[in-house]
Amino acid sequence: MSPINHLPLEIIDYIIKFASADIRRTKSRTQLTLVCRNWMQPAQRELYSMICIKNRNHVHQFIRTITTLNSFLGGYVKTLEINNVFDTDFSSIENQGLFSQLVKHCPNLEELKLSYTCRLLWTRLLYELLEGNWKYLNVIPYPRENNELHSYCFTAMALQNRIRKLYVGDCTPVSNHQMLNSPFDMIISRLKQFECLQFLDIWLYNIRSLFEYNTIIDSCSELEELCIHHFRKETVPKSTLCSQLDHTSIIPNLRVLRLYVVGIELSQDTLVYLMHKFPNLTLLFFESAYIPANSLFSSRVLEKFKRYTNRIDNLFINGFHEDDMAKLLMTTPLNE
Repeated sequence: MSPINHLPLEIIDYIIKFASADIRRTKSRTQLTLVCRNWMQPAQRELYSMICIKNRNHVHQFIRTITTLNSFLGGYVKTLEINNVFDTDFSSIENQGLFSQLVKHCPNLEELKLSYTCRLLWTRLLYELLEGNWKYLNVIPYPRENNELHSYCFTAMALQNRIRKLYVGDCTPVSNHQMLNSPFDMIISRLKQFECLQFLDIWLYNIRSLFEYNTIIDSCSELEELCIHHFRKETVPKSTLCSQLDHTSIIPNLRVLRLYVVGIELSQDTLVYLMHKFPNLTLLFFESAYIPANSLFSSRVLEKFKRYTNRIDNLFINGFHEDDMAKLLMTTPLNE
C-alpha cells in the first residue's frame, strides 16, 4: 500500500473529511486511526464513484483496470460519462463488446451520460434493462436526433419506476423541426407512472401557454425541477390587460423549486398562473417568446408579482415592456 501522502490532494481531502465526520459521530480516536491506516477503501469509493471517459483508449484502460486489478472497483461506479471528444461514439463501443463489459462490471450504475446517442444505444440499453441489468440506473442521456425519440421513450418507460430525469417532446434540441406527436403523447399519457421523477425537460415545436402544462405538472408528484422550451416563436401577442385565468382552479405545487421557461408568452395570465402554481420557487428563469410593443400588466398584478419574486433566490425574466418594467421596479410590497 502506497503512503497516503502519494495520493492526489482531492482524494486526501476526501479521506480527511470522511475520517473527521466519523470521529464527530463516534468520538473514537481509534476509529480515526483505522481509517487513516486503511485509506484505500474510502479513496477508491470516491475515486470510482464518478468516471469520465474521453476516448476509446480510456474505455479499454478503464475496463482493464476494473477487471484485472480489483474486481470490486466497478461496483463503486455510480456515474459513468463517455464523451466523444476524440473518436468515441456508441457504435465503436458496441462493436468491440465494450458496452457489455461496462454493464457486467459496473452493476451499481445510477447515472449514464453520453455526449453521442443513436437508436442503437436505446435498443441495446433497453435489452439490458429487460435482462435485469443495471437495476439502480435512474438517469439516462437525452436523445440527440428526432429519429431516436420513439426508442428513447420505450427505454424511459422501462425505467418508469425509478427514473429521475425525463425528456419529453416532439423534437430534439439538435433537430429543431416539427415531427409527429406520438412520442410526446406516448410519454404524457403514462406520466403518472413515473413515480420518482424529479426533473422534467419538455421540448416542443409549437408554442403553448403555460397553463396548458397544468395537467402534466399535476401528474408528477415528486417533481422538483421543470424546464419548458418552445422552438417556434409567437409573432402576434394574445394577451389582454384583464386576466382571463380563474386562479381559484389552480392547485399549488409545493414541491417544484426550479422553473426554466423559454419561448412562452409573458402575459398577465402567465404571471397569475406562476404565482398560484409555484409558491415555493427558489429559481425562476423566464425567456419570453417576444418583447411586447405595449404595456400588458395592471399595477395590481405587478405589485403581487414583485412580492412573489422577493422570495426567489435566483431570478431572470426577459419579456416585460419597458413601461411594465418601470412599474415593477417602482411598486411597493402589498400590506400583509
